[in-house]
Amino acid sequence: MPVPATAIPFMRRDARRGMLWLRRAYAMFRAAPLPWLLLLLVYYALVALAELGPWPSIGKLAASVLKPVFAVGFLAAAWSQERGGRPALSDLFRGFRSNLRALLPLGVVFFAGMTLAVGATALIDGGALIAWVSGAEEPSDELLQSGRLQLAMLFGTACALPTLLALWFAPALVVFHDAGVISALTTSLRASVANWRPTGIFGLVSPITSPTATSFTLTSPRRRKTFTPAEAWRIPMPAISRPPRENSPVRAHRCRGLRRR
Repeated sequence: MPVPATAIPFMRRDARRGMLWLRRAYAMFRAAPLPWLLLLLVYYALVALAELGPWPSIGKLAASVLKPVFAVGFLAAAWSQERGGRPALSDLFRGFRSNLRALLPLGVVFFAGMTLAVGATALIDGGALIAWVSGAEEPSDELLQSGRLQLAMLFGTACALPTLLALWFAPALVVFHDAGVISALTTSLRASVANWRPTGIFGLVSPITSPTATSFTLTSPRRRKTFTPAEAWRIPMPAISRPPRENSPVRAHRCRGLRRR
């Protein structure tokens, strides 16, 4: 039975916690680099196959909708490693066995929010950014010099921010707290806003330390370009509070999809 958002407490952390999240992530990667690289490689290969397949529009939609499902896979790999195991390729697909009915709507929210954010950039540059990213038209020198393209990117980022924050912790809340869709989205948004300092540090530093984890390449038949404002999505878990284990809602029976098989 999904728990209401008010039943999921969270803690407020200082800005230094953002760097701690990054250091912990790097330490986990150093402990098992090959398994993590394999997970990333397989994930991006699946995304590329979907977007370059015979129906690229459907593939891009599927890749967006399934993003929270695969996010749970990476969470499962980290969960296993924290308990003495090693990330396994099978972990990547754990999300398909972990409350899929709640994860798929999160993907729909992600796709809708990002689509609206990208579409909103047309209010600034008349659709030039969209045409450039899709490969339909190169921006003119006049447009580049005017700064409207850069302003459109910033505007798109601002429009995407509420969706990104609402989804920041949402997959983890669905799996570890059995939260429903609305509960996960609202709790994630509240926790992200309350922890805006460490969240901001993490969001600013992670593109520098791990660009492949924070940007996705949109491919067209003519060219490849990277568009980060609407695609960056990280899930630092420590901002969600964890009560003492004996009273914690994050117990084994609450993590059915992540238990070892």
